[in-house]
Amino acid sequence: RAGSEWNAVLDDALRKTSPAHAIECIGELAADARGSQCALCVRVACAIVCDHIDPPQPWLEIALVTIAQLLESGGRTGCRARALEGAVRRVERMLCAHRAALVPLAVRVVTSGDSFCALPAVARACIHESEHKATLLDHYVSRVYGKQRVAADQLDAFTPLLLSLSENEVDDLLRSTVTKLLKKNPETMLEAAAALVEAVRFDLSAHLLDGFMPTISRQLRSATDDTRAHSARLLGA
Repeated sequence: RAGSEWNAVLDDALRKTSPAHAIECIGELAADARGSQCALCVRVACAIVCDHIDPPQPWLEIALVTIAQLLESGGRTGCRARALEGAVRRVERMLCAHRAALVPLAVRVVTSGDSFCALPAVARACIHESEHKATLLDHYVSRVYGKQRVAADQLDAFTPLLLSLSENEVDDLLRSTVTKLLKKNPETMLEAAAALVEAVRFDLSAHLLDGFMPTISRQLRSATDDTRAHSARLLGA
């Protein structure tokens, strides 16, 4: 889509009398928007949501899906880090300002697909909402500790959630999931385990010694460079 056409569609969205139609127009841009265009579309979509949120309407979830798609597109197409982070923070402010209406929808959006770029905003917005936080934690476990290795930038998206965990929650997570899977499939799990240990605020040396050390010791002698590097990272976390 040419720049002039892209701007014309965005201008048309702003002139729509119906917020649902405005979001639909912005949604048409989600597939074509590139880089900082995505951040601009997020800003416009957030403004539409905040201006028309009362009373809550069915199109709000569509708006959140569109915003999540735009953030993902921005992350894939070279949006400047500062612009993308600004867009994520804008989404977070929107969610916090309208927590009751938006957070349940946002949690459903990010846990039903691969909306990694929106995860930090949603996690920070529901940091004190135990039910929603538990849903995000279940999503973290199923997504990160599944059969396929998760990319480093996708692991980073879960950092705000991990930072919010209590010491008991971290202990339960390590005992129930991480230690077992690390022994079963260390090549896939080492990077995720290192990211977890680096993110949390607590001293996990006991877990490192009791649960991780035998696996780390073996993997430090691996023939694979990445496996040795992730083992050393976990050891130094």
